[in-house]
Amino acid sequence: MSDRKLCPLPWVSIETSPFGELRPCCLYDDYIKKDDGTNYNIAKGDSITDAFTSASMTELRQEFLDGGQPDGCRRCWSEEDAGIVSKSLRSVEQYDKQNINFYTNEADKVRFLDLKLGNICNLKCRICGSWSSSKWAAEEISYLKADENFERTQVLQDQYNYKRKLLKDGAWPREVSTVWTELDSIMENIDLMEFTGGEPMMIQEQFDLLKSAVKNGHSKNIKVHYNTNGTHYVQDAIDNIWPNFKTVELAFSIDDVGDKFEYQRYGANWNEVNQNITNYHNLANESWFASQVCMTFSAFNILSVGKLLEWVDTQPFGHVYFNLMHDPKHFNMKVLPDEAKEKIATKILRETTNTKYYENIKNLCNFLLQKDQEIEDNKDKYWADFKRHLLQTDKF
Repeated sequence: MSDRKLCPLPWVSIETSPFGELRPCCLYDDYIKKDDGTNYNIAKGDSITDAFTSASMTELRQEFLDGGQPDGCRRCWSEEDAGIVSKSLRSVEQYDKQNINFYTNEADKVRFLDLKLGNICNLKCRICGSWSSSKWAAEEISYLKADENFERTQVLQDQYNYKRKLLKDGAWPREVSTVWTELDSIMENIDLMEFTGGEPMMIQEQFDLLKSAVKNGHSKNIKVHYNTNGTHYVQDAIDNIWPNFKTVELAFSIDDVGDKFEYQRYGANWNEVNQNITNYHNLANESWFASQVCMTFSAFNILSVGKLLEWVDTQPFGHVYFNLMHDPKHFNMKVLPDEAKEKIATKILRETTNTKYYENIKNLCNFLLQKDQEIEDNKDKYWADFKRHLLQTDKF
């Protein structure tokens, strides 16, 4: 496919949210809709195949074929405007030489599954929340219960009930059986599976799905990618599951080092995570194993990029990935005061001029200084939200 304006993912990919809603990819800004305007949701018995072939997805593919830039893809457009290689661009490279017709509105079979199988997690990362962490859901419930106005304020009680629902709904993979039957049925077409979270190493159902792919003879054609917080070393998967797949890549989510790492990824121990990474890298000679570090840059850690990269260079990662925090807006680095952003950009560029990551840092600075109209229009609110959230969490 030579036409850059066309992203291949609506033709090949489905992503599930931790609560079962479906999107064409993890960065798309809306869920796939049914004809009645409600979201497809596999946790409620809806079909992945029905969503993939729906009118909603047909319209998205047609918008690309017509040369448009769909609003739901704003995150990729924003990154590309800053000089960053977006998920869309990486996907163009990934699928460029495959025999797939991207110039018809007919959906090809699903080849790429990005599965977030609930919000079960053992950490409360600063840039996360109840949508991706059961630990956060429990803490946010505690915030509401501690409010002196809770008993007489309906909106607080409604929020409380919603957070309790998140805790329950985040465990749906343990309660919904229909999705596993469908996943087994489409597995023969899958060439890439991604597991994020929650923390995927805590979600037994994803291991069960992989075992089924091994049993049915599909695993040898499938690449598996994990985003993991690095707090778990899973010996059984190493011994009995992962060697049966084409490749298994572990992407370790590391946003800072030492005490700052433990502050931003609350509940993790820096030394223990380092030891787990070292133990995983002992698998480097295995043909199926690959690793990368995924650094998510936000208002919390943009100033720490230099120290973080110093640590990265001590590790044998196969790939170094610069990820960006887009939402929630109050954690996006663009929410920082303009004067501070200028000083940060100058400082981190000066510190990294002679490193191999200079272009990455330059693009980070471009993104930092790039205007986001929604943030500009609500900057005081988002900055206040950032400080309020910070103080509330620190106090708790």
